Amino acid sequence: RLSDGGLWVHAPLFPTEEFMRMLETAGDRVAHVVLPTYALEHKIPIAPFLRKLRKSPKFSKYPPPSVWGVPNTWSFPLDLPPQWLGIPITGYLEPEAEIPWRDEIDYKVLEVADVGKPFVEASFFHKNSKSLIVTDIVYQIPQSPPEVISPDLLLEVAPDDPKRPVADTEENRRKAWAKMALLVAFFIPARQRIVEGGKAEWQEGYMNSFDVISDGLLVSPILQKLVFEKASPIVRQWVEAVTTWPFQRIIPAHYQAPVAAGPADLRRAFAFALPGEEPKPLPQEDMRTLNDLGSIVVAATGGGGSPKTASTSSSFSSSSSSSSSSLSSSSSSSSSS
Repeated sequence: RLSDGGLWVHAPLFPTEEFMRMLETAGDRVAHVVLPTYALEHKIPIAPFLRKLRKSPKFSKYPPPSVWGVPNTWSFPLDLPPQWLGIPITGYLEPEAEIPWRDEIDYKVLEVADVGKPFVEASFFHKNSKSLIVTDIVYQIPQSPPEVISPDLLLEVAPDDPKRPVADTEENRRKAWAKMALLVAFFIPARQRIVEGGKAEWQEGYMNSFDVISDGLLVSPILQKLVFEKASPIVRQWVEAVTTWPFQRIIPAHYQAPVAAGPADLRRAFAFALPGEEPKPLPQEDMRTLNDLGSIVVAATGGGGSPKTASTSSSFSSSSSSSSSSLSSSSSSSSSS
């Protein structure tokens, strides 16, 4: 909520009854809506959300909100302008743009040039609450599954051998959640293989990998390997700029939120892009597929000297974001709004 009472809504979810009830408890007027990324899964809900506002007995009493987007946004598979997707952009978050809420919420855009299209995401610092608001750039995977995931789904995923159902216990639910998180993080986890009927069989040891990537700030391994490592100077500049903000918590659009974390924690998460920092090792056996894809990216950019990434990385990062959003969007929807 801004000082004038208007609501500033970051990457709204689809306007379900639950979401709109949560929004109504926050204030009477939606003043600004922010599209913080190029990623399609964060664009699609905005048009129905704006339509819902126009029909809302509470919010329709006020003028429509201004809509702010990142520069150089694009869409896949058809590169349509936001207006064609029902998103009436008021202005773009250029560095020197005159944004009416910038005295309260500052922003910094990270753009990594792609062979075809760029990775673009804006991060925001809400000064009053000392919150860093991000979308896909960093997140924290909780060790236990969020309530949004049904027990039936967890029990379907839980067995290591798909032919042998397991009992509904907290331990088995956590194992199911670990498998979901590993699939989102690595595409093809090392301890998983597809067997007859398209089911997944899991070998002992996958919980060790889950313990490495959970319960701490994490840069998506997909983004890290396929986008950020090839653009370390650009990523480093972004980290140095964002960590000048004195934030005390991070609110990602995915997984756990809010996360108690400050600039030092963010620097540790991005240590792979910072000279002299020791990055947290990721499970190498799970990274095998991403390392192979990373080699293709290097070849596509002429040896890796250019801060560009293969065009496939954009669709990969979108896939990861969409999957993690579907797993845990309700755990952070109110915070990211």
